[in-house]
Amino acid sequence: MRAVPYRFMLRELRWGDNAFVLGLGASKSAAKAVLKNVNIAFFSVVGTIVVLLIILSFIASNLLLNPIYDVLHAIENADFDKGLVQIPNSSETELGLLTDGFNDLSRRTFESQKALKTKIQELESANNEIRETQAKLVHTAKMASLGQLVAGVAHELNNPIGFIYSNMSHLRDYSQKLIHLIEVAEHEPQKLEKEKAKADLDYIAKDLPKLISSCEDGARRTRDIVLGLRNFSRLEEAQVKRWTSTRVSKTRSAC
Repeated sequence: MRAVPYRFMLRELRWGDNAFVLGLGASKSAAKAVLKNVNIAFFSVVGTIVVLLIILSFIASNLLLNPIYDVLHAIENADFDKGLVQIPNSSETELGLLTDGFNDLSRRTFESQKALKTKIQELESANNEIRETQAKLVHTAKMASLGQLVAGVAHELNNPIGFIYSNMSHLRDYSQKLIHLIEVAEHEPQKLEKEKAKADLDYIAKDLPKLISSCEDGARRTRDIVLGLRNFSRLEEAQVKRWTSTRVSKTRSAC
């Protein structure tokens, strides 16, 4: 018994005036063996728990995290311009419901985007038709305005030109009579007075300057109208160029 180490625990007890000592002894070798067994059991349990946790983590990764990663990857890389985005699903768990919800949302988004593209194309086509119609209306209005302008110009030119044209017959008659008098003066001067009276030279002498003045006035009015049209055309061209230059400058400034 002396070769085996023991460990004792002592405690003093009193009963009235009497004192007692209570002692408890145990072998240290047995305690060490028990402690060793406890340590082995503890580390075995901890190792088993760690292995189980690793296995459970792998299972959870495959069953829980991978489907979530698939959904997140599909959301981040969704490109409905290339086609419909769908995730394969064969699970009936909450993750399967999440995947089905994403597939349904993806399908509705794809259909909505497709319908929106169709509507945009229809609106662009309608807009082009409206522009073409507007261009035709503007062209028609311009042609109508041009027709009115031409009619007004023709009316304004008709008055002086018509006045000149109406005087031409009198000028032709007067010139023929004057030429005839010149010929008579050269070849038969004795008949000149008679031919003067016959041609009414005095009236011609009074009326001819008036006719020439009237023709000059008509020609001047015609020239003024033509110059006015030319200046108007140049003014319109300058305004168009100035408007174009201003618009180009604004566009460059905006850029």
